[in-house]
Amino acid sequence: MSQMKRSTTFVIISVIAAVMLLAAGYLAFRSIFPVATLTEISKMSPDRQHMATLVTREAGFDVNVVLEIDGATVYVSPDFVAPATADFQEHLMWDRGGTVVLLEVAGKRLFGYDVRHRRPLTASELSIVPLSSFDDLRFTR
Repeated sequence: MSQMKRSTTFVIISVIAAVMLLAAGYLAFRSIFPVATLTEISKMSPDRQHMATLVTREAGFDVNVVLEIDGATVYVSPDFVAPATADFQEHLMWDRGGTVVLLEVAGKRLFGYDVRHRRPLTASELSIVPLSSFDDLRFTR
């Protein structure tokens, strides 16, 4: 076997070994820090045309919330480093017109999405979205 063939064979074997080690390391990491779905909240728009789904996932050291509209991911939060046992108090809310969905975590509006125009809201828009009042819900005793 020529020097060139031995060298090529060595490189191929090294690459295969490296891939196998990476795969084993990933599997070990996932067994120690599994990805877990903590909560899933779904809310249909008032006009019944759109479905918003909020999934809270723990992945090792952090927690993320993922917002999907009609099955498409529109938002993934930055990492929350609070323990997964903390109550994140996630809320999904549609505006009065049923065209904007808001994501709120622990009382703070994090994200809004306009389903009619298929775009995220700006920070200034996020703070002024009108929500249904208690009177709009027609609660009776």
